Amino acid sequence: MVLNKDAAWDDVFLKIPLLSEIAETGYSFLTAEALKQASGGKEPRLLAKMDTDLSRPSIFKKNNLAILPVENGKYVIFQDPKLKSYFTFSHLYDSTEPEEYEPSGYVTMLETMQPGKITSESLAIDFCYHASLLRTFVGQTDIYQTIRGRQRTGSFEIILPTKSNNRIQINGVQIELDAGYESPSSIILMEAKMGRADTFHIRQLMYPYLNWLTLTSKQIIPIFFTYTNGLYYFFQLKFGELYGEVDVVHRRCYTLKEPPLGKIHLHEALNSTSIDQEPHVPFPQANDLDKVIDIIVNWSQGLTSKEAIAHFFEFDVRQADYYANAAVYIGLLTRSSEQGQFVLTSEGSRLAQYMSRGLRNEFLFRQMIRKPIFYDVFSVLDTVGLNVDLVSAETIAAIIQKHTIKDCNDTTAKRRASTVKKWLYWMKGAVIFR
Repeated sequence: MVLNKDAAWDDVFLKIPLLSEIAETGYSFLTAEALKQASGGKEPRLLAKMDTDLSRPSIFKKNNLAILPVENGKYVIFQDPKLKSYFTFSHLYDSTEPEEYEPSGYVTMLETMQPGKITSESLAIDFCYHASLLRTFVGQTDIYQTIRGRQRTGSFEIILPTKSNNRIQINGVQIELDAGYESPSSIILMEAKMGRADTFHIRQLMYPYLNWLTLTSKQIIPIFFTYTNGLYYFFQLKFGELYGEVDVVHRRCYTLKEPPLGKIHLHEALNSTSIDQEPHVPFPQANDLDKVIDIIVNWSQGLTSKEAIAHFFEFDVRQADYYANAAVYIGLLTRSSEQGQFVLTSEGSRLAQYMSRGLRNEFLFRQMIRKPIFYDVFSVLDTVGLNVDLVSAETIAAIIQKHTIKDCNDTTAKRRASTVKKWLYWMKGAVIFR
């Protein structure tokens, strides 16, 4: 059964006068026992899990609130009007150009760990360790993995982003690291995500960072790492004195043993393409095509439902449905007769077998231009010298309306055009058009 956080937290705020205390002091403590009782027996750990800004319950969004664990079985709910609890990465991906990296040594002989078959966060971070990507990023050679899994913190202090900058003591809170490493001079802490994470809760790295500051005199290097469709992104963070003060001080993106971009002769591709009928499925509302490819590559790992997709990428079920529908539109997935299930098509199976990012991207492009809307849009791109900026939203909207029989007024067409434009920009960053 899916946990209804909105209803559960509405009950909690109705039964416990949290808002009045928060309005007066900026924060309020809440025990896990009181939370469980007021929510009708719901699991406190699950209710308090809000790892992305979108996963916050409605009452938290409405009142600009956030929640943090402060002790074993105790939380603080506080004012966070500027969403300091979440750091946004989405604007950094496009400006972090991929670099081709050639791994050497023993990793090249491994059959159980291959760059084209990364199916989990742990496999991604283990591979980038064995391939020396991590060593390259931090500029250190003698690095050894020493930390993984759950621990409990010691005692440290944080300063909340409330009007009074309230100081809160943290003690004995459970933390979990995807990986941690030690070198002669540093301790490296890594939080990993599959797919480009637009935001993440800073607690996931800040608590381990503050905890290790009390335990060692070595430099602490917190790294946020994401893997998507052959791209390895590293972001080194710096935490300030106040909770929510976070900067990216170093970032890189790598591809392994292949150029970052594939190559396509656009004009020849358009001339040799057999065009299908426009699919009678929901038009795509998913902006990141790397995630669409990740779903196909990892389908055999159980990504057969929108719930499984949502869990894999750590976003909400609605977003998962958008991405699954995009894969259906392109022809990589189809809906099963079993309710809520998605099945790979023959084209999806072909894409999943490619070990190379470049080949996957090229295959995806050729699938896209078989659709009348995208064939026409890429034809326009061809006539304007491959300059995406010269393909207007109005032109795209007109093409969408031309090929859509019903339910596509001007407003809807313009909204759909924004997704098409994002796909054009993505494709320009994934392949070299000639």
